[in-house]
Amino acid sequence: DWSSDVCSSDLQVGGGGGNIQREYIYLKKFLRQCIATELLPDYLSFLLFPYYSNENYTFKRTNNPNFELESVQLMHALLESFNIEKKCKIYIFDGNFTVVNRNILNDSTYHATYLASMISKIWDQVDILCLNCGSDWMNNYYDSVGIAYGGAGLLTKDSICKPAYHMLDFMNYLGDECISKNNYSIITKSGLRYNILCFNHKVFSSNYFMKEEDHIQYVDMQHIFEDNHHLSIHIILKNMPLNANYTIKKYCVCEGEGTLLAEWEKFQFDTQLERSDIKYIKNACYPRIYMERKETQGNCLSVDVELKAHEFIMINIYQND
Repeated sequence: DWSSDVCSSDLQVGGGGGNIQREYIYLKKFLRQCIATELLPDYLSFLLFPYYSNENYTFKRTNNPNFELESVQLMHALLESFNIEKKCKIYIFDGNFTVVNRNILNDSTYHATYLASMISKIWDQVDILCLNCGSDWMNNYYDSVGIAYGGAGLLTKDSICKPAYHMLDFMNYLGDECISKNNYSIITKSGLRYNILCFNHKVFSSNYFMKEEDHIQYVDMQHIFEDNHHLSIHIILKNMPLNANYTIKKYCVCEGEGTLLAEWEKFQFDTQLERSDIKYIKNACYPRIYMERKETQGNCLSVDVELKAHEFIMINIYQND
């Protein structure tokens, strides 16, 4: 017997851990049995990757840009069908645009803007969202040549920060109060400080699906998306102090400079770099920072952002003393 002082009151028991489309019928049977035995799980866990499975359980990539949101809605529908949506939480234990650990896009800014787009769609729909792979060391193998090889980690095996790492770091700057979110920005507030994440996410064209995922090359990024257009964003913050002076600081990450693949390209993607070269690339892979001071016009403060394809920016806005 377990005494009450042994178990933590925060202890949770749950599981599931699969693809909602593939496991839907099984999960219905599982929850029906849980309810019958009065052993309801504290949470159901899922994987969230944009693949459909057919009758033979073969997974195929999908070009549905709303796949992740629709999958989470299906999770909620499952719980609602048993009237337990308030008793059982939804945990996403891993998710990405690909399950392949040799997809060069994992090392690009596309991976970062994909995460931003996914999180902005479902962050108020799930209780926990996790990424399973922190470092490429988890996928290191004999073919892991060079400083990058398309691993799913946020860091390379040399601990170089990938764009996806910076995206999640930017997420930590977001404030407690969400003012607005859409397909290209998340605007938050914490006290008198505003934190805005902007991103120019692009969806795949049919060209992407014509190649195996581990055969994608860096040069293919010009041809595998529906477009590579710039995005102009005009933001107006209202109800601000009259004629107040603010600092606007922008942390920018775009594919052309200060990113893993862009900096490695300057070395012609050499797979036998010296340690000093790797150290240089590591130090170069950080956001570029720009700052300006601006005064409110009336009780409004305007912010303009120009984003290249796959670029993302964190904007910190605070009043000067």
